[in-house]
Amino acid sequence: FHTRACRGYGSMGVFRALRACSASMAETGGNRGVEGRPQPRKRRIVWFRNDLRVHDNEALMRAVGAANGDEDIVPVFCYDPRWFAASQYGATCKTGTFRGQYLVESVNDLRATLRDLGSDLVISTAPAERAIAQLIPDGAECTVYAQQDIHAEEVEVERAVRAALPPGSRLELIWDSTLYHPDDLMPHVDVRRVPSPATKFLKLVEEAVQAGVGTRELVPTPAKGALGPIPDDVDAGRSITAEDLYLGLGLEPGTPDPRSAFRSKGGETAALARWRHYLDSHAIATYFDTRNGMIGEDYSTKLGPALAHGCISPRYVARETRQYEAMFGANKSTAWIEFELLVRDYYKFYALTHGSAIFKPGGPVGKCRVWEEDANGEKFRRWKEGRTG
Repeated sequence: FHTRACRGYGSMGVFRALRACSASMAETGGNRGVEGRPQPRKRRIVWFRNDLRVHDNEALMRAVGAANGDEDIVPVFCYDPRWFAASQYGATCKTGTFRGQYLVESVNDLRATLRDLGSDLVISTAPAERAIAQLIPDGAECTVYAQQDIHAEEVEVERAVRAALPPGSRLELIWDSTLYHPDDLMPHVDVRRVPSPATKFLKLVEEAVQAGVGTRELVPTPAKGALGPIPDDVDAGRSITAEDLYLGLGLEPGTPDPRSAFRSKGGETAALARWRHYLDSHAIATYFDTRNGMIGEDYSTKLGPALAHGCISPRYVARETRQYEAMFGANKSTAWIEFELLVRDYYKFYALTHGSAIFKPGGPVGKCRVWEEDANGEKFRRWKEGRTG
């Protein structure tokens, strides 16, 4: 960022200053090409969302395959300011500080990994549609590869990105967030109208598996040098910290609770190491019996945040579980790992079926519950702080 351009924002806050600096850089030529260098005719942009990894990442590898070594590949991640706006339900910031810290760790780990591969990660604090459009040179054709989402706000951002692309450019959305691909299940299970309760869905998937449906093979991890360096006309920007995101909003970054049995660190590196530890320690063999325990570090996989942010692939977890079973034998605990990944699929498809209704007070069935009185908010605070009993 241009240091002088970033001065003088005072009470505007760090996050707003970062956005203004990004705009200043664009206006002052920060993204112009080196003089005399012709712009590439085509460019492949990989827009990372909730797939913050390089292993089993179809959007990334599709860009590598399409570029074929002759076109530029630009990975990008956007800290979209809409994530840090106030919530209509009263929260100061829609993304809580603990989640923000995990996100920052995950993005910075992804950048380090991409740099090891000979590329980089463009980090922007602008809305995705603006940040991506600025990466496309005038007159260039570009394809943007990204993981497909299903929720209303995220789909609206996808529409905005598509609308902001210049003529000749396009957005290609790729589904890779579930264990089973919906296209493979569709002859047996209509994932746009999944039944309730989950047991009905699980029964249909069991029948599909018996009919020959399986999980897809993992997508290869890009080889070193396969992405190539980012173009000279692209400024990757500096890494963002949790302080950057929250201090400007008057919030302190999250501090781990000393009562926690496990400090969940963000990023693909940490997620893969955690899963490797869980396998090598054979904790997986007792997962079914210990999974609901609250204080044991190895009572459960602790992969929830990593799966949610895409730091580890559900297909990778399933494959490694099957390899463990082949070496040490299967039992109810190892089988339950894949069962719960399938339950995770159910809730993804449930959200696809019911849309925004799952976030509304009455839920998909439209039934509003009568809540206890909580005039001063004390009951809610006790729940939020883990002091209910």
